[in-house]
Amino acid sequence: MNAPRPFHAGGIAAIAGRRWPRRHRARALFTLIELLVVIAIIAILVALLLPNLRNAKETAKTIHCLNNVRQIGTALLAYAGDFGDQLPPGHAPGWSSDWPRLVSDSILNQSGPPYATVLKCPSARINGGNFHYNASFKLFPNLATPAVGSVEKCGSLRELGLRGASMALLWDGTQDVNGDVHPLAWNLNDFYFYEDCKDNAQIPALGPNADLPAQQFQIRWRHNAALTANFLFADFHAETRRYGSLTKGHFRCNRNGRKNYWE
Repeated sequence: MNAPRPFHAGGIAAIAGRRWPRRHRARALFTLIELLVVIAIIAILVALLLPNLRNAKETAKTIHCLNNVRQIGTALLAYAGDFGDQLPPGHAPGWSSDWPRLVSDSILNQSGPPYATVLKCPSARINGGNFHYNASFKLFPNLATPAVGSVEKCGSLRELGLRGASMALLWDGTQDVNGDVHPLAWNLNDFYFYEDCKDNAQIPALGPNADLPAQQFQIRWRHNAALTANFLFADFHAETRRYGSLTKGHFRCNRNGRKNYWE
């Protein structure tokens, strides 16, 4: 039986400096190529999937906002049930309250702030503010400072039922620098200030569609690459609508030019 060969320190250096056969070197290079191919495939998949992931995230925010609008509609119905089937005012006499505060009160049993989280849109561009939706000023009138000689009254469920899905009640609003949205759309392109207009089939102007103090009373088309917004209609269904699918008649209470603003 042969005795084991003694270990020599120089053996390691000899092994390290040994010239390995070509087939071993080729196999090592092929393994490296395989790794690079796998990395390249992963990079391509990530590049393909990232836009879809961003779209999925935005879609989830849009659905979340739509659920908020739907819950606001439920709260408005609850308020109307307690107050003679009438919607809340845009501003209460003496500026003591507004419709977001009253809606929050019906949900949280506190008038706030802070308001109920359903009043905040997850897609709002400016972080902050108490609420991110505004409403039709003729259905939620300003009872704090009514116009001289006018008789302001809130829209009733009976009146809303005459219009149903053909009239918008509230929607995504434009934020100011603090993130707030004005409760009422005072100057929504001025297209429902005029009592006898006959242009109900026209599409309202998009406007700057930006969060600016001067545009605080406008619709904010902030979902899905600024092409859609969420709306609550007079039949209390909530819906995501693309810009161009709603006309001036959807925002004008007296769409037929009659004196009763709900017709």
